[in-house]
Amino acid sequence: LLHRVNVVLGSYAVWTDAIVHALGDRRDAHVYDLAAVTGGYARHLVAHPPAGYSLRVTSSDLRSDYVAIGAARAREEGLDVRYEVRDALDLRELRARGDVDLFLCTQAVHHLSPGMVVRMIAQCIAAAPRGLVVVDLFRSLTNFVAAGAFVSLAAPFPVLVYDGLVSVRRSYTPAELSLLAQLAGAHHVESRAWGPAYCLLHARGTD
Repeated sequence: LLHRVNVVLGSYAVWTDAIVHALGDRRDAHVYDLAAVTGGYARHLVAHPPAGYSLRVTSSDLRSDYVAIGAARAREEGLDVRYEVRDALDLRELRARGDVDLFLCTQAVHHLSPGMVVRMIAQCIAAAPRGLVVVDLFRSLTNFVAAGAFVSLAAPFPVLVYDGLVSVRRSYTPAELSLLAQLAGAHHVESRAWGPAYCLLHARGTD
């Protein structure tokens, strides 16, 4: 359902713009998606790459069943997306490999406590030269009301409406994400509202 919603709303195009901005002139790059569930955006990114960029895309999640579902869908669609079971809070293996240019985390940070967000950012900026891009809802009264109304229309089930409202309530503001990135040791931090509903963070270890 979330994948279909993102396609309909054009959310993926917004996220791709954020990736292009973060990569800058690094046009041949490995983008690694964390906590991506079944990796709908990773498949979209491979199917619709930004012009002039050659991207290798990996989608990961802690749950192996989600990873298996995503990998099967990528095969069915003929898309070259790599899938891995990965804890977004333990990236030591990826740091040792040294082959990731940019980490990505979309619509998942609101599930993490502030301490967990700091830990993830710190590991990402240590393991990838272009750091981490986070895209998530941001906490506001407008988004809270809109989430309740939209989910009620798109999926009128009480548990899903409740989940949508809780997701907005638990999400971060741009200022909060900026502070967490600084606590994680990032030297370059961009955090701002992005479009009508999203919060964007780009953090990396060097200027």
